[in-house]
Amino acid sequence: MLLYEFKADLNKYLAARGSKYKTLEDLIKFNDENKDKELKLFGQELFAQAQAKADLTDKGYIDALAAVKRTSQNEGIDAVMAKDNLDAIVSPTSGTTWAIAATAGYPYITVPLGLREMPATTNAAGAAVPASIAATGMAFWGKAWSEPALIKYAYAFEQLTKGRVTPQFLPTFPKK
Repeated sequence: MLLYEFKADLNKYLAARGSKYKTLEDLIKFNDENKDKELKLFGQELFAQAQAKADLTDKGYIDALAAVKRTSQNEGIDAVMAKDNLDAIVSPTSGTTWAIAATAGYPYITVPLGLREMPATTNAAGAAVPASIAATGMAFWGKAWSEPALIKYAYAFEQLTKGRVTPQFLPTFPKK
């Protein structure tokens, strides 16, 4: 779905902006003609994959859209909320909970919760990751058109916890 929508929306944007590059196909051609400058760090595989897709009336797109709607909305968030008689779902903002709501096209609001210390660790490649402090939050999400209720819950939580920390401008690197 992403590739279909990317192509359609980018073509619409490019056509409206008044540039000589009116389509994704134009951008691909430009990049190919200027590889030495435009493709030094990244390729254009996603552009090519999107260009190969049909428009938003294509059966493949329509079927995928229906399946995502069914599984993320009707059989997903809506079913969970109905089964447990929930008004909202509350979760930490860490991880990918936002993706569940985003996939369904449902509202998601984040409220600051404060800062937390992140211990030193190693990444998947084995490289050291130094200790740090990270902002964290609490997310409120729910069914379609539940924004008024979610805003009320988020506001009440924010007023109760006072978790927002005023940003500071700290140097990234020590001064020499």
